[in-house]
Amino acid sequence: MLFLAYFSFLLSFLSIFLNISHPPGMRGKSISYYEDPSNAILIGLIQLLIGVFLYYYAKKTKKKELEEKISICPKCQDSFEYDRLDEGRCKNCQDEKTIDIKEYYKNN
Repeated sequence: MLFLAYFSFLLSFLSIFLNISHPPGMRGKSISYYEDPSNAILIGLIQLLIGVFLYYYAKKTKKKELEEKISICPKCQDSFEYDRLDEGRCKNCQDEKTIDIKEYYKNN
C-alpha cells in the first residue's frame, strides 16, 4: 500500500511541476505531456490527494497490526498474548476463557 502512495506522489510531482502525463515506459511512449497546463495541475492535485489518502490508510492499518492483543484471565488474573493461547483459554486454569485486557479494566 505504501508503494502505491509513493507512486502516486511521484506521478503528481511529474504532473504538477514537469507537465508530464505519463512517465517513460507507460502507454508504449517515451514521454507524454499535457497539452493544457491547467489539466496537469488538476490531475496532479488529484493524484496527490490519492497519495495522501493511501499513505494515511497504510500507516493506520500498520499501526493496528502492531498493537498486540493482550488478554487476561478473570479467574487467576494472569495476562497473556492472545496469539499464544490455545483457543483463548488460560494456560494456568485451562478451562477459563480469557478476555481482552482493555475490556477487563473497563469493567472492573
